[in-house]
Amino acid sequence: MDVYTPTRTVDFTDTGLWRLIIFISRRGMTAMLRHTDDPTQPLVLLFETEWETDDAHLLSRIESGIYDNPRVLEDYATDIIIRTETLTWVPTKIINENEVEETVFSTIFPTCNATPMTECVGDMTALFALTSGLEAFIRRTIPGARVRSHLGVLVEYMGKMTGNNTQVFVDITSGQADILLFDKQCISAAVTHQWRAVSDIGYRICQVAESLGLKPGQLEVSLSGLKEECNELKDILTPICRSVSWTVLPLENAEHIPTAAAFLAGQTRDIR
Repeated sequence: MDVYTPTRTVDFTDTGLWRLIIFISRRGMTAMLRHTDDPTQPLVLLFETEWETDDAHLLSRIESGIYDNPRVLEDYATDIIIRTETLTWVPTKIINENEVEETVFSTIFPTCNATPMTECVGDMTALFALTSGLEAFIRRTIPGARVRSHLGVLVEYMGKMTGNNTQVFVDITSGQADILLFDKQCISAAVTHQWRAVSDIGYRICQVAESLGLKPGQLEVSLSGLKEECNELKDILTPICRSVSWTVLPLENAEHIPTAAAFLAGQTRDIR
């Protein structure tokens, strides 16, 4: 899959033929367009920007990123993916019956002032927040956009790749690793951990498995993200795990695109 910035001539006049995907984290933003009908059309990278982590100014930086790139304000079907470690999972049944989103979220994250956003994935609901005022800004500025958590996207798409064994998916980014564990096609864990050395990730994988009563030798591990770190982790895990392989991503030649965004961009039609 080719990826290019819109310096080449691209017809954006029919916004119904394009799907906008915006990925937002504490460290920056990426926005891209995917043609909804023609899979041969390259993925168009509208812009990407990075900034120093500073929660006090995060909302203003996100707002500036949007306003400085007015093409993202056009009438596209839009998915916004929020990468955040301020996230927890709650059975959807509890949410539907008791409406306890804010109570649960504030109990787990007492210092977070943001109202949690929600995403239902199967029979679980993710409660998540990045910065106060972000959801209101999105509703005002990009009405109709579907807001998703990065872990929710990973759970949904990686769940389609699972078999009948115990499988762990690990996506490595700078300083963070997402660890998802599926047991017989059912999600058992989906967490984000900090790391300094790649061995920290290996330790966290074993820790998650042990908390569920599993041994490393039972795990089929699939890796994505930073290539050098994935190779190092593969060397660490191969002697102790059942197997270690690479996660098959829907886009080729797009390693710099966040994995959750790559999964959504791999679809040629909007799924709403």
